[in-house]
Amino acid sequence: MALAALARETTLLGFGGLMEIVRPWRTSAARNLRMALVAAVPLALWMAYVAWRLPMHAAVDGDNMDWPMRALAVRLFTAGSAIQSGGIQWSRWFFDDNLHTVLTVVSILAQCAYLLIHRDWESGIWRMGVVFVPFFLCIGAQSWAVHFTLTRHALPITLAFNLGLAARRGRGWPLWFILGNCFVPYGVLHLIWW
Repeated sequence: MALAALARETTLLGFGGLMEIVRPWRTSAARNLRMALVAAVPLALWMAYVAWRLPMHAAVDGDNMDWPMRALAVRLFTAGSAIQSGGIQWSRWFFDDNLHTVLTVVSILAQCAYLLIHRDWESGIWRMGVVFVPFFLCIGAQSWAVHFTLTRHALPITLAFNLGLAARRGRGWPLWFILGNCFVPYGVLHLIWW
């Protein structure tokens, strides 16, 4: 995780899946603290070195983060307006970016809702996925510009959702599966034809 964090700092959020939440609490807390330091200290040292050696740009965040659900709502409104004003060529609806935006929002919000409703503190996969939910909800407008960038940000949520759903087959399973994965056909078609 320490090496992965050097390439992409949000990898540290996945630490939630590695934490031990067992008794005795003091022992597991000490182990969690040691693991957190091993994962975070190399990144902190690297960032300190870069800040020391290179001048920092004023807009260092790159508009990647925003208020919770603000960029999501703006993008959904833009896509909905385009769809409502006749922006879809219904003969080629399966290639429409605006329709895919709506499906992506529905899918990932369904995945987030499923993870929050079906809590499983003992599962490292669930903990890893649920930690990314607040991060996803705060993603900025720049990431919402391209659908595949957004789905890459939500990949830990998607993995935790699908693995958790497969482990819990209940009466509502088909509905959750369809809602949580309705954006997948567009991605498959995109890869095949483009």
